Amino acid sequence: MGGQARGLTDERLYRFEFPERPGALMRFLQAIGSGWNISLFHYRNHGSDYGRVLAGIQVPAATRTDFCCI
Repeated sequence: MGGQARGLTDERLYRFEFPERPGALMRFLQAIGSGWNISLFHYRNHGSDYGRVLAGIQVPAATRTDFCCI
């Protein structure tokens, strides 16, 4: 399975490390807020303190500056 979703616009891919501790996902979602859509979220952890994340987030051109500040 996979491929690009139909009608998906302005998607940007980000790769980052994510802390493995209680409440980390909730803090991340609160920081993103409701202004942007998370279109992809892939998390992988191999028993370390940090997991690796690949996230697709729809960020319209008009809000890219605001998004980069979170």
